[in-house]
Amino acid sequence: MPEQTTPEDSADGIDTAELEVLLPDGQLTPLGEVFDEPGQFARCSLESIEYSIAIEAETPKVTDGILTSRMDSDVPDGEVELIGHAKWLNNRFDEYAAARPSCAELAAARAKREAEAYCERIRPLTELDADQHAQVSEMVDRLLGEDFDRVVEIRKSRLTLAIALAK
Repeated sequence: MPEQTTPEDSADGIDTAELEVLLPDGQLTPLGEVFDEPGQFARCSLESIEYSIAIEAETPKVTDGILTSRMDSDVPDGEVELIGHAKWLNNRFDEYAAARPSCAELAAARAKREAEAYCERIRPLTELDADQHAQVSEMVDRLLGEDFDRVVEIRKSRLTLAIALAK
């Protein structure tokens, strides 16, 4: 047991302000240099902290390119003008939408993966010959029968037991 307790605002004994995070530019920097109050991230995972930093860095790239009449007097009332990264994203939106699979395609791919996973899961049973299959079925019946009810409570399905025995 450790002699000292870990402070609330630290991870693995490292002070939260000293915890190094990866910035979007690829630089490792202590969290205390990125935020004035690094203690707000005391109970967060490193991945979530880095994700927050990346979102904070990327958001202005897009939102700064959205001009309205409140921001720029050259833009007519009620209209929006896109510049920079926002304009680039808007121009690529149709390309992204065309490349995105439809709901039906996603469902078909998911169903195919599930069918393949099921076939792979029961493969040990399908590779058995008739005699071996009968032996496995008999052993499953015996395990789930009254012979073993006092020895151990088995909380597995017939199929799971059969696959394990077939292996």
